Amino acid sequence: MERLNKISSSSLLPMGRSGFESLRKSKQIYVDKTEMINAIASCNGAFFLTRPRRFGKTLLVNTFESLFKHGLEYFKGLIIEQEWKESHCYPVLHLDFSDCRSFNSFADFSAKFASMLSRGTKFRQ
Repeated sequence: MERLNKISSSSLLPMGRSGFESLRKSKQIYVDKTEMINAIASCNGAFFLTRPRRFGKTLLVNTFESLFKHGLEYFKGLIIEQEWKESHCYPVLHLDFSDCRSFNSFADFSAKFASMLSRGTKFRQ
């Protein structure tokens, strides 16, 4: 019980954080889901990921982004470090559709989407 109190009162718990790299850099607690991430990343096809609100979707997508952008740099000591066979890193295109969530027509959506692409969306390298 004393050990549990030390963990819960420490700054190791990532309350409200969703950046994989920042969790790993600051040595905060991370539940290793990289075996599943490896399985998904190794499959061909599209995936539709649904989870309840505040259930880790952003962290999951951030983890994929880090894996493809930096390879195994932030994955030391995690399961995927032994399983990942890809040696290349890739540019990552990050689109945040919350910027165009309110629209009245398809034309309005298209204009907001085009604006989002032209102004701030870029390859993150």
